[in-house]
Amino acid sequence: MTSDETTARILTAANGMLLDMLTAIARKDYTDRRRQAEGIAKAKTEGAYKGRR
Repeated sequence: MTSDETTARILTAANGMLLDMLTAIARKDYTDRRRQAEGIAKAKTEGAYKGRR
């Protein structure tokens, strides 16, 4: 295995890990925003939500 092949494999692995990490962050953000929207909708039906001041 040459140095170029080794470098290419390392970069491929690093890129894969970076994509996995960004995917996990995006999924968590989506889930958090959805849960927040559900909480706001519930608070509105109970009359507890007043919005931003």
